[in-house]
Amino acid sequence: MRYILYVFLGVLVAFLVSLSVANMHPLTLNLLPDGLVDAFGFQHTSMFPVFVVVWVAFAIGLAMGYIIEYLREWGHRRQAARQANDLKQLEREVARVKGQRDEGKDEILALVDENS
Repeated sequence: MRYILYVFLGVLVAFLVSLSVANMHPLTLNLLPDGLVDAFGFQHTSMFPVFVVVWVAFAIGLAMGYIIEYLREWGHRRQAARQANDLKQLEREVARVKGQRDEGKDEILALVDENS
């Protein structure tokens, strides 16, 4: 299974590298549309290869997805942590009650009761 993953990743990397090499022509990015340049009085223009713009957009989208998913699942993780703490507290209470129950018993009988 691991080798299938390596082959898939190799093919994916080869595809992405060939896509990047094929899209080396420059792309002009303007900060504002032409209609708003007069209203604001300035314009910032940058030139990048197309593949850089695509990779940056992909990275920003991936980061935003991770952040949104983390925030969405935050409540679930908090609830699971609370339930784990409650479970530990109940286990300690059960152990304490069993210790009190088995206080006057013979050690062997207490061990048999504990395992049943």
